Amino acid sequence: MTRADFLRKFATQTRLIGPIRKARRAYWLTLGTVRYIRKPENLIRYIRRTPADIRAWVMLIDRERSSGRLSSQSAALARSHQIEPGAYVINSLADQIAEKAEAKLTELARQPIGELDAAINEIIRWKTIVQCRNAHRDGGYFSAAEAVIQVQ
Repeated sequence: MTRADFLRKFATQTRLIGPIRKARRAYWLTLGTVRYIRKPENLIRYIRRTPADIRAWVMLIDRERSSGRLSSQSAALARSHQIEPGAYVINSLADQIAEKAEAKLTELARQPIGELDAAINEIIRWKTIVQCRNAHRDGGYFSAAEAVIQVQ
């Protein structure tokens, strides 16, 4: 029995393979369908078709950063604001950010690579605004700070 035969037999007889595959598929689906786009030209075409998809922009930012083509300032901004494919905040707020940034991202989608620095700034801008809005709505720091601000 060759190694390939053993692995094939093991994969079909093990009860954990199904749940593992389902969990892996569920994980990728939570990140969005963009994860399946392999070629850079397909990603750029996808961004041009659906410019409000924040996850696609994040994938493009990640590709440009990992290849070294992203400017050092933009790479530092993206890293400090956790603009990464697996980052929880950007993925959980993607729909809200897209809703607010759609007009500007539609403009920038004509030349996604050339306008990537502006797209990073726009995504960070709306990410920050949405996070502050949610924090203000949910209480926490802002509700405690506003009473003190009145005194100052």
